Amino acid sequence: MKSWAIDRGQECCIQCSKYLLLFTTSGRGYFWTRFSKMFKHQIIVGPTDSIITIAGGKLTTYRKMSQEVVDMAIKLLRLSGTLPSHPLYVARTDQEPLPGAQGWPANDDHERVARQVRDVAGEEHMTMDTAQMLANVYGMKGMDIARLVRQDPKLGQPLSVNRPEILAQVDWAVQQEFAATITDVMTRRTQLFYRAEDQGLAASVLVGQRMQTLLGWYDRQLHSQQQTY
Repeated sequence: MKSWAIDRGQECCIQCSKYLLLFTTSGRGYFWTRFSKMFKHQIIVGPTDSIITIAGGKLTTYRKMSQEVVDMAIKLLRLSGTLPSHPLYVARTDQEPLPGAQGWPANDDHERVARQVRDVAGEEHMTMDTAQMLANVYGMKGMDIARLVRQDPKLGQPLSVNRPEILAQVDWAVQQEFAATITDVMTRRTQLFYRAEDQGLAASVLVGQRMQTLLGWYDRQLHSQQQTY
């Protein structure tokens, strides 16, 4: 199978020898008006057509990216004559709410969800600021984090001074989001690297200790994680 690299922004094709690379570009200035709606991601098909990889993009385009990967897979199966004979159904992912949106108030009442989150955790275990943060960040999944606090009030401990993030978010990140490093929790899951005054250095100690418990790290692993952060 011949492979091509297609730059949709520049509208040109270059033949490649090992893989199929489809990518879009989004420019600035003159190109901004014309190409601003294009997506920045790549689809790479290996030389055996058995592996399809997508790279780039971001959270806001993940459905578009998923759609392109599935379409590419179906195209390759059809070309190889291995497409299943049963009917294919139109995807409905663009109509399905994200997990945190299931049960969200139709009037978009953040305060109401925050109060529900705090009620689940117990008012004595969670501040309203933390409840509001959990509602805003996790949506209705904030209730699940609140239940962790109700089960173990120690998980309501703040991670950083004058910040709403709590220890239960570490448990959630590890157990539900498969976070495996201190850096991941600090930069992506809680964003304390960007939000805490000390870039989360003090909080990283508490985060590391909790992750050691959850993941069974040896002391040397914990030290390595802390040094990396």
